Order: sequence, then structure tokens, then C-alpha cells
Amino acid sequence: MVFAAAFLVLMAVIISLIFYNAAFQTFLAKKYLHHLSNELNTTISVAEVDVSFFSEVTLKQLYVEDLQGDTLVYINKATINLGLFSWENKMVNISNIKLVKPYFNLHHPKDSVHNNLYFITNYFAPKEKSDTSSSPWQVNFESASIYQAQFTYNNDKIEALDY
Repeated sequence: MVFAAAFLVLMAVIISLIFYNAAFQTFLAKKYLHHLSNELNTTISVAEVDVSFFSEVTLKQLYVEDLQGDTLVYINKATINLGLFSWENKMVNISNIKLVKPYFNLHHPKDSVHNNLYFITNYFAPKEKSDTSSSPWQVNFESASIYQAQFTYNNDKIEALDY
């Protein structure tokens, strides 16, 4: 009996250490992003993930390509501080999102109806009208901090003006 209890405690400690390990969290995130990359037919990667459960998530070197192989988003470091989180009430409060050296490259090709971000927003959009009997998740943001950002927007559908 004592051996069984000690074994269960040891297994709980090992499982906790694995899930709190940044290398394991990065491994899981890379597996998911590889799957998502295949689904979207593009490249999405992250160098490191560190999750302090229910308090902070840090992503390092998040990279997303558009369908033409150009950089859509690159974020050197993203830190998300979580406040209240409730499965029961379907609520997440994000106290702060901090982006360090983000680069956003939005492009609207002349021969396309959509910009280079559309394929991602379309992928995550609801496919059919959902059942309204269940309430949606509520996500609240308190603040965002952005440091050393670069944003590029090229709209080839509009003729450039000569100055």
C-alpha cells in the first residue's frame, strides 16, 4: 500500500516536472505548429515556449510566412500575462501582452481580392453558424505594450502617387 502511494506521488511529481519544463513545452508547441503549418500550407515556427501555468506565457522568435513565402509576422519575444481564467464561466482575462521587436508585413496583391493575412483569418473563422445555446468564451484585454515595432503595408491595388 505504501509502495503504491509512493509510486503515485512520484509519478505526479514527474508529470508536473515534465509539463513545467520549457523544453517539453517548446516540443509540444513545435509539434502543434508543424501540424498547423501543414494545414495552412505555410511555415509557422517558434524557437522557445515557456508557460508558467495560468500566469504567464512567453514565446520567443515566433515566425509566420504568408502563402508567397514572405514574412507575414515575426515577433522576437511575446509575453502574455494571464489574470483570471475560468473554464466554468468561459472567461479569460489577459492583464498584459508585451511584444518585443515585432515585425508585421501586410500585403494586398493587385491581382487578389484578399490580403496576405486572409488565409489565416479564414482558417480560424467559424465554418457554419454555431449553436447559440452555449455561450461563447469571453476574452478581456487590459493592456498591451509594444517595443521597437515595424509595420509594413503594401497595397498594390492602389496606384502610387508621384510626389
